[in-house]
Amino acid sequence: MNRGGIRRQRGAAMVIAAVFLIVAVLVYGLVALRMAGTSVTDSALVADAAEALFLAESGLERAAQRLANGTACAALAPDAGQAFGSGDFQILSAADVGGLCRVQVVGRRLMAGQPRAQRVIEGDFALGASGNWVVGNNGVVLTDGSGSWSTVPAFTGDDLNGIDCAGSSCLAVGDRGGAFTYDGSAWSATATGTGQDLEDVACEPGTTSACFAVGENGTALRWTTAWAATNSGTGRDLNGVYCGTGFCYVVGDNGTIRRWTGGTNWLGGEIAFSARNLNGVACLPGSATACFAVGRNGTLLQRFAFGPWGFWISVASGTGRHLNDISCPTTTFCVAVGNNGTALVWNGTSWSGSATGTSRRLRGVDCETGVAGNCLAVGNNGTILAWNGAAWSTQPSGTGSRLNDVAVASGGGGSVTLARWRERIF
Repeated sequence: MNRGGIRRQRGAAMVIAAVFLIVAVLVYGLVALRMAGTSVTDSALVADAAEALFLAESGLERAAQRLANGTACAALAPDAGQAFGSGDFQILSAADVGGLCRVQVVGRRLMAGQPRAQRVIEGDFALGASGNWVVGNNGVVLTDGSGSWSTVPAFTGDDLNGIDCAGSSCLAVGDRGGAFTYDGSAWSATATGTGQDLEDVACEPGTTSACFAVGENGTALRWTTAWAATNSGTGRDLNGVYCGTGFCYVVGDNGTIRRWTGGTNWLGGEIAFSARNLNGVACLPGSATACFAVGRNGTLLQRFAFGPWGFWISVASGTGRHLNDISCPTTTFCVAVGNNGTALVWNGTSWSGSATGTSRRLRGVDCETGVAGNCLAVGNNGTILAWNGAAWSTQPSGTGSRLNDVAVASGGGGSVTLARWRERIF
């Protein structure tokens, strides 16, 4: 028997088995490594997708915050991309749908400026009462909420001509010396001591405890906790009033302009280069000298200070129609409205016409303080127009009454609730 041959065969077999075992271990190791790598990659992708969803949700939070601050739904977009954490988000679109504000946002997880994951979600927001108010003839009072206007139960039958608000408090004035306060829950009558028609009311910023109401035959009343007469220095009808911190201006018939800086007397020294009736006045925020007044036949005056005097110089308005009111929410934006649907906007340098889509007489306008894209104008036949910073749109008022004035809430647009949200898969 050849035992050496047998031993050699056994040795070869063991070598082959060892090689096979080594190869098997290597293959298994490579498979395990590949699976581990795939698992790590999958985990990274899942993490990136989750981060993108978080960023998109942050976009909805930004939309909710802007709505709560008074930004109109349609004015939410287009919005610039917002860098946040490891990526960015952007509001893509916003529109009123069935009484809700539908907002679409995208969130992106970035690495070295390049997107690794992207999620698009859509949210429907329900809007609570914003605190905007409108007053009109025959005691009509409107307030808005949930995207629509509703009529407040009448507390007077007389025409209401002016309103101003701060926070949840308001003052409204009207014919036959009517004046009413709102404390956040109910309206109450206040005694003015006059039977003259009151045409307008204005308060110092952020309060309804330092206000003036003005009207027929030079009537000028100051409100703190009660009404007190002041000496306007004129017997002419006073049609509009504006108050900043510690000062007020009033305008009226035949180019009348008076200034108040304290006490019971209004000051002269305001010289208008126009004898036409003036209907409205406003100053730029934070300024007691940079002001505009508007009136009949397209009259538009700009104030220039010279020592203690104010010279109100005519500037081109581009229209011959009566201008009835003006609001200046920022230092580079003002809006004036008037007859036949006239609206003018000022960009910090010049005035230009703005198409409103209506021929109704516009009687009052107001904007959110500090915001150039949230204004309301009101007028005849229940007309309510909203300005979003680029264009006017009509809002149904639910009334055909003449609307005379409007107060836009500042520093808050009311409650905002996310009714539902969904992811959009493209």
